[in-house]
Amino acid sequence: MNSKILVATAIASAMLWSHTAQAKGKFRFGTDEQVRTLSERVIAGPNGGKFRIGHLVTVRHFGLPYSISSKGYVLTPVGDASKYIPLYEDNRLTRLQARGIVPKSLPAARLSSLDYLWGHALWVALAGLIGWIGFQVRRERRQASRPGSVTS
Repeated sequence: MNSKILVATAIASAMLWSHTAQAKGKFRFGTDEQVRTLSERVIAGPNGGKFRIGHLVTVRHFGLPYSISSKGYVLTPVGDASKYIPLYEDNRLTRLQARGIVPKSLPAARLSSLDYLWGHALWVALAGLIGWIGFQVRRERRQASRPGSVTS
């Protein structure tokens, strides 16, 4: 009985454990890109466009996330974080900083420990499942080796 409750709790937790609103309660497959705004400072772009500095994060899923990576800095239009201009390609960041368009000192574009934990949740879940199975097998062997126990 306890093992069924444990498995049900583990599955429910895995399905609901997400800090991205669009992935809540769903198993996902494929690659997701997310731009995280790093600064509220607005940067003027060509043709009167307004941009903010962001950080591009890529998460790969196979039911649960199995890989997370930081691509680097991007410019994202104010009000639309689904679009971005990569600054990590072709030395764009260095050129824009040299022209004074982008500040020389930028907030750190790095992933937190929680990001890494969530970004590798599939491996954490598999390790937990293997550990739980090993514990169950060991418990059953102990019970079977006790004097007077009946095995089926």
